[in-house]
Amino acid sequence: STITQQYVKNSHLTQDQTLSRKFKELFITLKVAGNEDKRDVMAGYLNVSYYGRGASGIQAAARTYYDKDATDLTPSECAFLATLLKGASYFDPAGATDIDKSATVEANTERATDRWKWILDEQVKDGTMEKAERDKITEFPMPKPPRKDAKLGGQTGYLVELARKYFLANNKKYTAKDMELGGFEIHTTFDEKKVKQLSAAVDKVYKAKIRPDERPKTDTHVEFGGASV
Repeated sequence: STITQQYVKNSHLTQDQTLSRKFKELFITLKVAGNEDKRDVMAGYLNVSYYGRGASGIQAAARTYYDKDATDLTPSECAFLATLLKGASYFDPAGATDIDKSATVEANTERATDRWKWILDEQVKDGTMEKAERDKITEFPMPKPPRKDAKLGGQTGYLVELARKYFLANNKKYTAKDMELGGFEIHTTFDEKKVKQLSAAVDKVYKAKIRPDERPKTDTHVEFGGASV
């Protein structure tokens, strides 16, 4: 499919593989292609695409892989991020053997490096990069290792996992492997403010009632929690 089609699919439609959705995709694609500037379509595509590691959009990808803003990326780093659009699970040098055993660190690094070189060479052919500049880019811009998202710890991590399990148990189309590939947007009824209030209330009672320093035998291994109805 074309970049315009991908942009339309990711920004205007669901991921359902139905005939009606395909017709809508074709209709909207033709309309977008005829009315929007190609640069705007490309910008939209980059801002809604999934780059792996939970990053959707070029800014999130820049922060995730290089810990910098998208505007500060080098041409070499941009070329690498572009490789991820082919399939992050197979082009992230960190590997993804939990998704596919063939997506090893070695295999992914080789795939990413080859495609990175190809993208840079294509830029020269397209006239978007001078050959002299391309010749200076010789070292693969290895991204930072994956890091555990701090937002997924504590209560947030518990609720995210709860939502994930509920979704997997109540749909017949997507599997855990599909979710690992990313690109999903799941809405829940969790209220962030109330979650924080409950967590604070539990923490307050814990500090007031549980004293492992004073009562090590009885309080050291106490499991403490709260419930909301």
